[in-house]
Amino acid sequence: MWKRSNSKDTGTKHPDKSPEPGIFHLQAAFDALEDVVWILDNQHRILQANPATKKLFGLNTDQVIGHLCCSIVHNAAVPIPECPILRMCNSMQREKLSLPVGDKWYQVTVDPLISSQGELEGTVHIIRNITELRHRDEIIVESSHRLHDLIANAPFGAHLYRLNDDNQLIFSGANTSADKILGINHSQFIGKSIEEAFPPLQQTEIPERYRMAAKSGQTYSTEHISYSDDHGISGAYIVNAFQIGLNQMVTFFYDITERKKYEEELRKAKDRAEESDRLKSVFLANMSHEIRTPMNGIIGLSSMVEEPDIADEEKQRFLRIIRDNSYQLLHIINDLVDISKIESGQVDLHENETCLNKMLDSLYEFYLPLAEKRKLSLNLHKDVPSDACCILIDEIKLRQILENLISNALKFSQQGEVEIGYSIQPDMVEFFIKDCGIGIAPEQKDLVFDRFRQAEMSISQQYGGTGLGLSISKSFVETMGGKIWFDSTPGEGTTFHFTIPYKPLGRDIRKDSPQIPVTTALKGSTVLVVEDEMANFEYLDVVLRKLGVHTLHAQTGDEAMELFINHGEINLVLMDVKLPDRNGYEVVKEMLTKKKDLPIIAQTAYAFSDDREKAMIAGCVDYISKPIRKESLIQLIGKYLN
Repeated sequence: MWKRSNSKDTGTKHPDKSPEPGIFHLQAAFDALEDVVWILDNQHRILQANPATKKLFGLNTDQVIGHLCCSIVHNAAVPIPECPILRMCNSMQREKLSLPVGDKWYQVTVDPLISSQGELEGTVHIIRNITELRHRDEIIVESSHRLHDLIANAPFGAHLYRLNDDNQLIFSGANTSADKILGINHSQFIGKSIEEAFPPLQQTEIPERYRMAAKSGQTYSTEHISYSDDHGISGAYIVNAFQIGLNQMVTFFYDITERKKYEEELRKAKDRAEESDRLKSVFLANMSHEIRTPMNGIIGLSSMVEEPDIADEEKQRFLRIIRDNSYQLLHIINDLVDISKIESGQVDLHENETCLNKMLDSLYEFYLPLAEKRKLSLNLHKDVPSDACCILIDEIKLRQILENLISNALKFSQQGEVEIGYSIQPDMVEFFIKDCGIGIAPEQKDLVFDRFRQAEMSISQQYGGTGLGLSISKSFVETMGGKIWFDSTPGEGTTFHFTIPYKPLGRDIRKDSPQIPVTTALKGSTVLVVEDEMANFEYLDVVLRKLGVHTLHAQTGDEAMELFINHGEINLVLMDVKLPDRNGYEVVKEMLTKKKDLPIIAQTAYAFSDDREKAMIAGCVDYISKPIRKESLIQLIGKYLN
């Protein structure tokens, strides 16, 4: 330590002595310091100064020695009030002060010089130019303020954490966007550990990764997705965590919940599409089998009928098989047409007056032989009188629904009984079809109404069928405003229920009035058959001639008009709507301009058009679709000629 000497100068000359090595080294270090070092007496006068004084104040050491410190630093006669010398005199300990002088900033450190008697003899001043450091601090502070302003006003969420001495991440704040995104007030979590504030994070690696980011300065980025109880996405966020100070960090998070939900929906849609493609491939393979099987019987037995040595009884049996296989093939085609209409949204309703009791009687008579063949009991329940069972409904679609369900019930039942019936509810009619078949396993209950689903199940190989019937039935029921469901016990059977709106007419609309027998009524009539396909005409011609009906044939619209004009005896027209030269509906309109009361029946093989409505608009009295059954044709013609 430098000490001020108390001895007085006697003027005695001492011989020159070389400085002691320790003093020499200390002086060299003193002179080499970049910081200004002054030694002052207890009157605040500079006793010694190092060469750094020149660099900082522009004065040589001999220009400051003997002068008051305050006169050099502040150009003042007395110390300023905040001068660290004054504080040090009271505390007798090191004091520091950062103060501006002009356009510069200095850090002044003052240490006391204590005598061996414990008295203050002077002070040591270390003065450092901290202007650049101060500017850097100001920039850091300004940047910190900007960062905090950015965080506070950011459109994305932000959480602030600090790492305490126990290596715990303590939540220290959040911006308003975080409150909005997560829907909570984060102030309640301030001072809590991350595990206490956000318990779901305890089961993840996030807290540990945050701690690493706070300590090491490494950036941590991740996607955090939370799921609801039904396994749907309840929240999804992109999270970026990084250090903003020693043991301090911030996490920015962006709400990507809607994007993730959309991506999840796309993924599910892709899975559904792939599953649908797979099922359709299986379905097409099954369709090939279902179509080729009856076709094999039709083609094979048709060729055998031509054999000369086949007995008549055998030929009749072959023809019955050919007919049954043809109807089976037609049923498959109808299913494909119906499912195409459903997928393209072309299912329309055509309500008409329908007697439920008579419809069920007809179905019962139709399916009874099949039930007896399978040794099943078929029971019909009609608890509603005829005057209450007549309603307004799409009869064709209702009949098709019942046919699908009854066919399935008979197909899947090996023994016992099948029950069919309905009851009237306040606003609905509820039908039921109960079987004692194989039942439906619980894991397949959600699949039975799916299109193409049966094709991949083992039952399709065992029982056959397109697998479209239940899907078509469900679509028709819902289009009519009802619903369909079932109860099932595997190994015991299944009961299907469905409802349709109850629109009562309050009368029995099907009471038959006395009519002349059809064969008698048709005999001697003249029917114009407009048909461009000769095979179709020959079939119609044979059926009608056997009834004593005289037929005229036209293959084009122009031929039809010529025959119509030249043969006033024509009683009825069977009009094919697709002709080589003209639209059949145009020909109908032209004929009716000349003979308004002429009954014209439209016949067509179209599947996707709204044929019945178009025929009615054109002026036809009725409509029949191909292939035309003999019984349906005779009944329809007789309806308008009887």
